[in-house]
Amino acid sequence: MSRRIAFRSLVMLACMLFQLACAQGTTPAWVPADLAAKLNQAAATSYDNQIVTDITYYQNAIAGLDTSNATVAARTFLLKEKVLIMYKEYNRSKTRYVANDFSFNSAYGTLKSDMNRMLTRLQAGQDPAAGIAGMLLARATWIDSFYFNNTTEKYEPVIVKYDLIIPNGYNPSTPAPLMVSHKDSPSETLVKQTPYVLIRNYQVPDEFKLVRSDAKTRAVLIDVSKVVHISPFRIYSTGYSFGGKTTYNMAWNNVHWFAAIVPLDADLCTSDDYFFEDCMYMQNVPTHIGHAVNDAFLSCGIAVYNAMYTAGNPVDSFHFPGGHDVDVPYRQDLSLVTDFFDQYTMHPYPKEVHHIVECTKWPRAFWVEAITSYNVVCGTDAVFRVFAQANNLIEIVQADTPITGFILYLNDHLVNMGQNVTVVYGTDTLYTGAASDTLAVTVRSGAQIRNPYRERLPLWEEVDSISRVVFGSSPDVPSGWGQPYPPSNGSQVEHAVLDGEMMRLHVYPNPFNPAVMISAGVRCIAPLRVMIYDISGRMVTDLTTRMSNGRATWDASSQPSGIYIVKARIGKQVLTKPVTLMK
Repeated sequence: MSRRIAFRSLVMLACMLFQLACAQGTTPAWVPADLAAKLNQAAATSYDNQIVTDITYYQNAIAGLDTSNATVAARTFLLKEKVLIMYKEYNRSKTRYVANDFSFNSAYGTLKSDMNRMLTRLQAGQDPAAGIAGMLLARATWIDSFYFNNTTEKYEPVIVKYDLIIPNGYNPSTPAPLMVSHKDSPSETLVKQTPYVLIRNYQVPDEFKLVRSDAKTRAVLIDVSKVVHISPFRIYSTGYSFGGKTTYNMAWNNVHWFAAIVPLDADLCTSDDYFFEDCMYMQNVPTHIGHAVNDAFLSCGIAVYNAMYTAGNPVDSFHFPGGHDVDVPYRQDLSLVTDFFDQYTMHPYPKEVHHIVECTKWPRAFWVEAITSYNVVCGTDAVFRVFAQANNLIEIVQADTPITGFILYLNDHLVNMGQNVTVVYGTDTLYTGAASDTLAVTVRSGAQIRNPYRERLPLWEEVDSISRVVFGSSPDVPSGWGQPYPPSNGSQVEHAVLDGEMMRLHVYPNPFNPAVMISAGVRCIAPLRVMIYDISGRMVTDLTTRMSNGRATWDASSQPSGIYIVKARIGKQVLTKPVTLMK
């Protein structure tokens, strides 16, 4: 007994010494100060003692990596991000892993396994994101806390574990399509024979809190985009039973996430009246409804199909042998799902946007964001319909109460940014003037509230930015749904023409630490503005007054590691470029 007590005392002493070292400033510079300060507190549980030990181990291992190796230097951020999750988890109650979260032990064990795989690769001078074709990777990420309805229904942050299946033919030089499956999932063997990456098992099945599923799905997709080269325009969703229902829900709340969906044997019933109304607002989400011929929910699936078809949605249906199961499409013939996906690529700038704001956490559809007079409790649905017409006319056809205004995110795929734009609502002209990439209009009197937990940057834009930094490329915006006007806005390209002179946005080095040189590459024949934004869309700093001859240096010493967006504007032209700060 005395030996056991002595050993425990040594462990506690080691943890205290480590915490003291952190307080004295030996914590790595890439750890934000607020997280480092957490370790000044004594460990609350044996789990937290282990976290301190693990943090020490991984930080020492990172410090010992050969950063003269360009691959190691460029990819170490993948491991650093996971260490920061350990800091975030430290001294949080482990009982908050409830309902359909995986347990702390399970999630934390997966996190460490994932980190060990990446560390082994980095220690060998290899890219953790390379050589993964044909693999099943168990990974973990973090979901931050948020309030669903502003001040009620708080969701605590947790570690989210998930499975990632990589097809046999995956090549990181080419963006791959990706499927997310809810509840049940396609056979690993069948998935590996397709070009599709698959995300599965990100929560215990039958999650009845959609907002939690929504947040987890987005966090996992962002995490995946850092290790797998995925196309931001070819992300798809499928699910079985309640997972099929989740597939519908997530698609109408986030219509710009998925290029197409295939809900299977969706767990619907005639009492789900809201379902038949909400699914009518998916004109931009091609839907392939599947039910087994003896499925108890087949009649409800037919009713949903009829509602969507009548509303003019791109929908079709198919049936397969079986009862309430998906053995045929998920374990025998996956082409029933993937052949449909193959037909569709998401275009982020549709000329018509039709959306139902089920809750104010989901106010945005593509380039249109609704502002409401109060927080919309789920079930108090507000519908809007907005068109980008010819002649630089934006027409708001529908804006239900409590919508009081909109933020319109414009670019040359929608209007000619070099000319004036007009916004109308019914017989009222809300705005006439210079086109802006962020244009606010008011449709009726009342308060204008924006949910602080809404999506700040569309999923496809965040995936696109990460792909350009990590893999050096990302597919261009798909053609077919609104060809761009002659480029007066370069937000999707790296150059534009200004009065006969080519403007280019240069950043060097990229990745950087702690300073980066920014150059517009053009003589300032018009006022030049340069701003830095974080990945959530918050402006970090305005470099405008520091620009000299079209150049400035940004010192990011006080900022945490991560992806930032450099935005340069000259006249009507706007260029953006992602940069990565890796401390």
